[in-house]
Amino acid sequence: MRDIRFFQENKESLNNMYPYDRAEKFVRDIRRLGVLQDNQTYLDKFRILITEIGNAMGYIRMIRSGGLLYTSNAIRFVPNLQQIARFSDFLQEREGIANDTLAAPRYFSSHSLSPPLTFTHTFDPAER
Repeated sequence: MRDIRFFQENKESLNNMYPYDRAEKFVRDIRRLGVLQDNQTYLDKFRILITEIGNAMGYIRMIRSGGLLYTSNAIRFVPNLQQIARFSDFLQEREGIANDTLAAPRYFSSHSLSPPLTFTHTFDPAER
């Protein structure tokens, strides 16, 4: 805390650079805390911990970016439910279609002709 206060009060005179002698003193004070079994100081262990946290965050961001890329590439195969053509209109545009085929859409119920829209209204939270 003393070092932070010292730097905040004197950063203009120090040209926004922390003095080397104070940094050495800080490292000596950390060494006085002790050395771990693998001959590392607490500062070294803290550096390793910060590195591992940064690596984990980078990995999570990479997985998220990959998921978003996959989803954006796959979404083009999902039809626009508001622009589904009616089967009877599709048949009317074609030539050489048998009369029985042209009459077939009349035998379907309105629910079987628009199941995507029925499904959307059932599960759309905005519609509830």
